[in-house]
Amino acid sequence: MKKPQIAYLLVFAFLAFLLSLRVTLTFFEHSTYVPTDFRTYWLTSERLTQGASLYVPSDSSPYKYSPAFAMLFRGSFFVLPQPLAIYLWSILSIALYLSGLALLVHRTLRDSKPTLFSIAVFSLSMALSWRGILETLAYGQIDLIVGGVFLVLSIGALRPSQRSYTQGIANALLWTFLLLVKPQLGLSFPAFAWILGLRFVIQVTGFTVLAYSIPFIVLGPSKGWNQLLEWIHCLQIQQTPAFIAGSLNQSLAATLARTFQSLESVGWMTTAGCFMHLGIFLVYVLQSINHRKRKQGAFSTEDRFILLGWGLGGYLLFSPLSWRWFNLFWPPLVLFLVSAGRGRVAAISWAILGVLSWGGLWRLLSIDTHDFVSLSGFQTWANLSLYLGFLWIILPRRSLAYRARQ
Repeated sequence: MKKPQIAYLLVFAFLAFLLSLRVTLTFFEHSTYVPTDFRTYWLTSERLTQGASLYVPSDSSPYKYSPAFAMLFRGSFFVLPQPLAIYLWSILSIALYLSGLALLVHRTLRDSKPTLFSIAVFSLSMALSWRGILETLAYGQIDLIVGGVFLVLSIGALRPSQRSYTQGIANALLWTFLLLVKPQLGLSFPAFAWILGLRFVIQVTGFTVLAYSIPFIVLGPSKGWNQLLEWIHCLQIQQTPAFIAGSLNQSLAATLARTFQSLESVGWMTTAGCFMHLGIFLVYVLQSINHRKRKQGAFSTEDRFILLGWGLGGYLLFSPLSWRWFNLFWPPLVLFLVSAGRGRVAAISWAILGVLSWGGLWRLLSIDTHDFVSLSGFQTWANLSLYLGFLWIILPRRSLAYRARQ
């Protein structure tokens, strides 16, 4: 193992220790405290056990995930005593995210030599994402678990030739979990589909359809259909334009709606952004299809980095709900960009905007930061700079010229 790899692994181990210590101290000092989002999962599991409706829009924090995820949570964490379940949920979040990031760094350093610039930018991304990590833990959210699973899948996509059939099935099941929890992550799936091939797409599609069918199988067609309609109804009531364009949401559509004070436009702008993102992928596929059979080209390590980063960047930028704590995805995004050996301008732009999105900077300047950082959308523009960096590299002419030099 190279010295840089050892150094990074030690850093991640230290960060895991700090976070675990924080969670453990909180567990013993405030054993009755239940994080907001975790309380929602727990209450939903109780309602599911009692046969009551899962979706109550009038709740202070209503449940808005799929019925299948409610069943998954009830069959796992809900069977434990609540304090222990909260503790294990937090430890699992830390372990999955930091181990996934450590393994991604380890794999990256095997394929490329780190430069001073890449080390500095990645270290900055870790520092800026720290608040997002702590915020996710404090609310008991699932995003660190989602991030960890995504990183594990990314590692497999970087070296798909090394996967066995069993690993392929496991990866398909993990993607099913992501689509069960965050259907918006489908914006990232085309990159994996293009890298891993048709069989992987069929596996994920089959498992996902089966997973969403679980309520119909367990409860019967009538009750399963009613739950599905209640879920859709709850989303329609809760996710109003004012809610989606709120300051916590850092999607491009939400930030533009706030900037131009046109909250009603957030819906069509979100739809347009998603279609534009997928349209870019289709253009990439069409201009790459003649190169797919080449050993170099569309499946070079650099292109895998760029495709995976472009997919994740699209999720942060165009997802209907891209919360401010999603900056926990900045370390892998920056790593994808700088590891491809290009995108220096985009990385510098992200660094400037990322620092401006840090509330501590404005407090040091004695500027009132009450909602200012979130409303201004510095995090959105930072995400956009990374996305444009990936987009600039995969533009047809640049991409074809790059492959011609291989």
